[in-house]
Amino acid sequence: MLTPGCSYEALGPIDQHFSTWPRSQAVDHPTEFNEFKGGFSLEDARRDLFQLRASSELDAMKLSKAAFAQRWRVPKSTAWTWIQKFEDEGLIESVATGRRNETVIRSRGSVS
Repeated sequence: MLTPGCSYEALGPIDQHFSTWPRSQAVDHPTEFNEFKGGFSLEDARRDLFQLRASSELDAMKLSKAAFAQRWRVPKSTAWTWIQKFEDEGLIESVATGRRNETVIRSRGSVS
């Protein structure tokens, strides 16, 4: 530390003071940040819903939008966009459970 009236030359070579500072090094990020480990595509998700509807499993499962994101191995925002698209197509509907803001996905027109 410099005190008033002290010069930089009195501190000695400048390299001596900076040698302990962290040096920039190449950073290898984990693979999870470098590669997209894709899950389902939009068409895969659509086929999955058709299969769940055909087997009558969709209504029994009572999966949320977040659960579908996990099932399809895609980000929640992607799953929510797809679910909205499927709702617009009339394939499914999102139904409030009555608990907080929770909704579940079920077949369009099904009664439970």
